[in-house]
Amino acid sequence: MASKRETNLPIGFLVTESSPDRRRVCVLEVRHEVLEEPHLESLKSLAHKACQLALREPQIRYLSRKAVPWEEARLQERQATQDAIKEFANYERVEDRVLALMGDWYAQVCLLERELEEGSNIGLQLARLSQQAQAKVKFAQLHVIQSL
Repeated sequence: MASKRETNLPIGFLVTESSPDRRRVCVLEVRHEVLEEPHLESLKSLAHKACQLALREPQIRYLSRKAVPWEEARLQERQATQDAIKEFANYERVEDRVLALMGDWYAQVCLLERELEEGSNIGLQLARLSQQAQAKVKFAQLHVIQSL
């Protein structure tokens, strides 16, 4: 029997935020198992902070690394490789530098890898909340919409 996908968690809600000028809107789908009230409130708070961050930072276009289109990631990797080759002659150092550059790039474009004011990234805070609540919680989808 196939296991349930986490996107099929039993309960969910949408968080929507708009930028102060109303030109951008963030919609974040949150899925979770049954949570006690304090954990649910913490999850809602984290989701709102995540939406506000996505609106403040226009580089954020994806929820996670898995959501980045393969072609875009490959193009970025090629650019990082070219940059690393210019910087280092030693192949092992080039490979390490490419990994570092790609990690920095993913941290810029993926919401779950972005840091909040508290010094921890959103993905880690979501994992901590899941552990504290002893229930699965997940940000399932992110949409940042730009109006004309």
